[in-house]
Amino acid sequence: MTNEKLTNVALTDRNDSTISNGKKPIWELTYKMENLISYLKKPDTAIVLTISNFKGGVGKSTLTNLFAYICEELGLKVLLIDSDPQRSITKKVLKNFNPIKKAKNTFMQGIKKNDLHDSITQLTSNLSIIEGDWELSTLERYSRDNFKIEAEYYLYAYLIDDLKKDYDLIIFDTVPTTTIFTHNCIVASDYVISPAQAEEECYDNTLNFMSYLSSMKQYNDKLDILGIVPYLSELDNSTNIKYLQMYRETFGDLVFENIIKRSARVMTWGTDGITENKGYDQKTLSMYIGVFTEFLERLSVLEKWGNK
Repeated sequence: MTNEKLTNVALTDRNDSTISNGKKPIWELTYKMENLISYLKKPDTAIVLTISNFKGGVGKSTLTNLFAYICEELGLKVLLIDSDPQRSITKKVLKNFNPIKKAKNTFMQGIKKNDLHDSITQLTSNLSIIEGDWELSTLERYSRDNFKIEAEYYLYAYLIDDLKKDYDLIIFDTVPTTTIFTHNCIVASDYVISPAQAEEECYDNTLNFMSYLSSMKQYNDKLDILGIVPYLSELDNSTNIKYLQMYRETFGDLVFENIIKRSARVMTWGTDGITENKGYDQKTLSMYIGVFTEFLERLSVLEKWGNK
């Protein structure tokens, strides 16, 4: 399974000259990266992304959290939507940012009002979140009581339509199962990224997830897969190496060149929030910046940036 449109994606030349912006070296941008960011800011409507897989514990909320942190540093306007009653991404993000304006309504209250504007918590001038809400666990019953069956999957798509003009990027974080939450996120999205551990169970679940995404195109024919981000628990683990190779053989160019390696810093960040001035902070952040950069490069191919 491959995405032929991504076959010729050109990864950023790490020797490309950088733009001095007075920030830490880790945040100095190459000219190519600066151009990619400018293209993401150009459209009048946000790119909508879901980060998901059919297995928990693969780092999807961590990847969403790091994408949000990086976007804030790069000046991108981003809305996170936590479609998980357990509030995983909400809890992570609130350890990095203190809200400057709290939402008036919960996510579920906004759904019932058919308007999410007052469900948005503003974290910074650029970053906002619709927080996860335990009451979302009643969403399936609410949908079946209030909508026709064929309309249940389109609820999020309808609710975010008027929000797209205010952001460069909208990112959904959802549960790792085939529920109404995941269905709605996928139908509302332009693209999907799937974090995947290099081990047997996750490989099998990723196969199922890719089949699921193909089946969901009947509800969202514009949906495209940006790629699979491999996660290695141990660099010298033969099982990790074996399954990383299997991902590349099965999915080809869909597999990111940049990979996530297990880091104790990420575990600490999950507890205390992201830092930049402690041991291994810079190295770990650089790893995620590499993934984010490749995300933009893949997006540029599928969006045909530079050809418009």
